[in-house]
Amino acid sequence: MEAEAFVVEFLDSWPRTLVFMEYLHHSISCVFELGHGDRLSSLLRGAVASPWRDAAEAALAGDPVRDAEILAGIGVRTYEAAARLRAAKQLVEQGRRAEADDQLRRALAFYRSVGATRYIREGDALLTVQAQSESA
Repeated sequence: MEAEAFVVEFLDSWPRTLVFMEYLHHSISCVFELGHGDRLSSLLRGAVASPWRDAAEAALAGDPVRDAEILAGIGVRTYEAAARLRAAKQLVEQGRRAEADDQLRRALAFYRSVGATRYIREGDALLTVQAQSESA
């Protein structure tokens, strides 16, 4: 419930937090999972145009590949890798294995370069799921 209280406070203080769009992107999945995606989408429509806003809109629209490409353009590799990992999961669920593999390969390249073992394990587990579904 602490996450819910934080998200509500964050959205309630939107005008003060508008300059911190990167923090918004970091929290976007939590906002979405707690059921505040529509409210955030509404707030974003009134925000100043920026690549951060575009990336957040792409994430909320369920387009993590576009989100990752925008983040790559900004040069924020950590957020880009997270979006690519989300994209890989989504593409695996949709049975789009070749596209999932491309996104996963790009995410894992970054995570391996920085030794982010948690995300490496998550990506490797997704590779296992892909391999199992291909052999079935």
